[in-house]
Amino acid sequence: MDRALLSSAQEQLWFLTQLAPESPTYNVPFAVRLDGPCDRTALHRALDALVARHESLRTTFPSVDGRPWQVIGAPTPLELGLTDLTGLPAGGRDAELTRVAATQARRPFQLDRGPLLRTHLVRLGETSHVLVMTVHHIVFDGWSSGVFLRELGASTTSSPPEPRRGWPSRGCSTPTTPCGSASSWRATG
Repeated sequence: MDRALLSSAQEQLWFLTQLAPESPTYNVPFAVRLDGPCDRTALHRALDALVARHESLRTTFPSVDGRPWQVIGAPTPLELGLTDLTGLPAGGRDAELTRVAATQARRPFQLDRGPLLRTHLVRLGETSHVLVMTVHHIVFDGWSSGVFLRELGASTTSSPPEPRRGWPSRGCSTPTTPCGSASSWRATG
């Protein structure tokens, strides 16, 4: 197993996570609203390509003799969960979307096993979806989220998503494949 030492910031996050392994404190949740038809298979391929391109998204942090190490794994397909809310009345979809996103954001990660990125697609309608993502802060920061969203936008739309604060946000421009146009927001609260 090829392994590397952690940075001091990663060591701190690793240690704090060991103290409270069930805590979602260091989870970074964010979401992208996809307006237009969505090809789930193509979206899944785009996400897998991002993970293959970025070693940090394939990194785990096992403990060997009580010391944490970084281990970069081989690219493996992400799980892309699906929740279909089309059966709910329009007024109930946003509330259920918020509940699904909050549930995903609160799920703890196992730093020694990974993956440290989770993805979940929520279908609101025929041409309206939300990609909910949660990643552990040990491998992802504010700068990383901009890179991730730009690359995801470039691979799924004609225009990359713009980060937006607040929940939820609507956008965008003319739908393209695989998932229409995208606007993003970060879960707050």
